[in-house]
Amino acid sequence: MDCGKKVREYTGDKVEYVFDTISTEPSAAVCADAMSSTGGRYTCILAVDFPRRDCKTDFVMGYTINGEAYKMGPNAPLLPAKPDDYEFGEMFFRLAEELLAAGRFRAHQATVGKGGLYGVLEGLQLMREGKVSGTKLVYRVEDTS
Repeated sequence: MDCGKKVREYTGDKVEYVFDTISTEPSAAVCADAMSSTGGRYTCILAVDFPRRDCKTDFVMGYTINGEAYKMGPNAPLLPAKPDDYEFGEMFFRLAEELLAAGRFRAHQATVGKGGLYGVLEGLQLMREGKVSGTKLVYRVEDTS
């Protein structure tokens, strides 16, 4: 698949920041191919090895983007706020808002699964097997029997 290379070509080799919300080895590879040949910053939400050493990499929990200290459970220690993550979030959401308003995003095609919420288990299995690509799996609550 040439997705990352096509992104690099389309953007004129200028993508310097990537936020990988999938965070698997294949998604990291697409991001690496899409990023500028001069490097950049790759941020993911799950621990994954990034194949390029010329890029700064970060692992971010969604909680850190709020700029506040947080706990990962009632008995866990209080983890400090991360100002850099907050600043990145501000920049990212401002840019995403502008791109959304300009109509630059297109949603994936939706595939409606059968069985309502019971069908989610089958969908998760299909994802584990790598059989879901280029579509969003949707399950209707009202179809649950």
